Amino acid sequence: MDFTYYLPWKWVGFRFQGAGVELSSSTVRGTITGPNDSFRFSRSNSFSAGAGILKGDIILRLPLDDFWPGVHLAPYVYGGGGGVLTGAGGNRIHTRFPELNEAFNNASSNVDNDRGLGHIGGGFEYRFTPHIGIFGEADYNWVGGGQHNFNSSVKDFVQTNFGFRFAF
Repeated sequence: MDFTYYLPWKWVGFRFQGAGVELSSSTVRGTITGPNDSFRFSRSNSFSAGAGILKGDIILRLPLDDFWPGVHLAPYVYGGGGGVLTGAGGNRIHTRFPELNEAFNNASSNVDNDRGLGHIGGGFEYRFTPHIGIFGEADYNWVGGGQHNFNSSVKDFVQTNFGFRFAF
């Protein structure tokens, strides 16, 4: 969902965006074998949690109709902050081998907690009528915390959006 409000000057606005998903996995199995088969450890688990992104922006917009009548294009830039809500909160791995617990929990710490984010981006909006238009935009997001390594599903990312826009 995306809710945008432009101030009466049409050049400055505020936007709030949110997206949510349900994360789930079937049974996941992990096996660790010690040197020369000295020990073997297996664990199976299924997982289900909600996740989402919430963002708030300040938008600077230049409606070209003000300068060139009949050109219904409006380039814009925006920036803001928000959060990535992973829904995994506090999942920990417990085995009878403390060294393995430490290694697994450090490796998976990137997805265990919610993260703050900041972002900047820009886009174009074209209006067919004063109330109906299309848009396309891209932004870069910096996600706080985590190791940002091979195991992280929560890291810096580029997001693109496009679609129809209806203005009230």
